[in-house]
Order: sequence, then C-alpha cells, then structure tokens
Amino acid sequence: MLQRNRLPVFFAISLVFSLPKAVHAESITVNGPWYEFSFAQVGQDASGCFPADANGIDCIPSPSGNSVSAGTAPWVYTSQSDTVLTVTDVSLRGDAFEVFDNGVSIGTTPTVATGGGCGDDPVPCLADPLVSHKSFLLAPGNSSIAIQPTAILAPGSAYFQVETVPEPSTIFLNAIGLPAFFALSRKQRPPGKKRGEAP
Repeated sequence: MLQRNRLPVFFAISLVFSLPKAVHAESITVNGPWYEFSFAQVGQDASGCFPADANGIDCIPSPSGNSVSAGTAPWVYTSQSDTVLTVTDVSLRGDAFEVFDNGVSIGTTPTVATGGGCGDDPVPCLADPLVSHKSFLLAPGNSSIAIQPTAILAPGSAYFQVETVPEPSTIFLNAIGLPAFFALSRKQRPPGKKRGEAP
C-alpha cells in the first residue's frame, strides 16, 4: 500500500502564514457620490472611514447626504472614457494631499493657510478658494487611487469624486441649450406650402 507524503503540521502552518496577503481594493462608482476618506499622518496612505474601513476613523458624513464612506484603499474603477478625479478638504482649512494612480503620483492639492473652515459638505468646500482642492484628468482604463496627506492640522477626513468628461457634442448642447439646438436642426418648409403639399 502506497503512503502519501505529508508535510509536518508545523511546516504546513508556517507555510500558510508566510504566504503574501492579498491586497483588498475597494471599487467605486464613476459619476456616483462623493467618497469620504480619513487620514492621520503626513506621508501615510489615507484610509476609508469606519466602519466601511476597519482601519479608518469614524468620520462625520456630509450633512447634505451627497456622500458615502470610502472603503479600504486603494479605490479602483474602470472607465472607457476620460475621467476627472476631484479631491477636496473639508472642515478646518490647512490639510493638503498628494494623489496617486496605479502607484504613480499625478499631483498635489495646493498648500493653503490655516484658519477658519468650510463645514462638512464637500460641495461648498470645493467652491471655497481658501480650501485645498484640485481636479485631475485621468485617461481611460483601469485606475487605482491612493491619497496621502502632505499637510494636516489633525487626523480628519476629506472627499474625492470621479466623473466622466462630457463628450464634445454634449458640451456644445449645454452651451447653446437644447431648445436652440432643436430650432437649428428643424427643417424649414418653404413659405406658403402646407404640410404634405408637393413642392
């Protein structure tokens, strides 16, 4: 009778614990809500917000209901067209961030003076010129987003959002307005002719 070779129990256990751990990435929705993330230390990757990310802090959600808690970083998505990633600080002014896509830095939000705040809603904070924020244009394909604070007042939270870039035709329609477009595109009948009448 053949006897199967078996690994010693201690060796098998050691092998299991020595295997590399899988990196969990959280999928995000393009043209979706604002995603709130948390940070604690300059130069250290930001986390999501607890409890969506067990390693994150317990964030204060936007009072407008326009956000969700980000899960575990990195935050990934796939797009067939160009996208714009917007990152903005909230609450007290003074935090700034470096943004990475697939491990490569794509830029930083500006360093700003400390003092005052803009509340906990990312929309008015994005409109505040004294708050650190920036939009980044990303090419189509797979993106894996990570964010590191470059300046912080204290551990806190901030937001990001990903939106597709409108097609040129959409920009044109928005510029002239749909009623004007239909007025321009409507075929004009010769004067004095009724509908259905031969020319």
